[in-house]
Amino acid sequence: MISLHNYFEGRDVFHEHVKEYKLAFSNDGSNFQVYQENGQDKNFIGNCDHFTPVLNTFNPVTARYVKIFVGKSSYPCMRAELYGCDV
Repeated sequence: MISLHNYFEGRDVFHEHVKEYKLAFSNDGSNFQVYQENGQDKNFIGNCDHFTPVLNTFNPVTARYVKIFVGKSSYPCMRAELYGCDV
């Protein structure tokens, strides 16, 4: 899978959302690499509220497994979609 975008949204009834997060990718499920830009771990901006969707784009990555590391959050709750294509 080549991941190109991710879409995040908080919990729609309560004030629970993630404000910042990182993504890590792996092909074997054991060795994960945190996504980087310019040699630095990329902190993705999440939601500023619990109902506004956020779309982030990033450079293509080939991976079978994805981990989401929550940074800042009110209460860590998110709905996530990762978009990609078959290789």
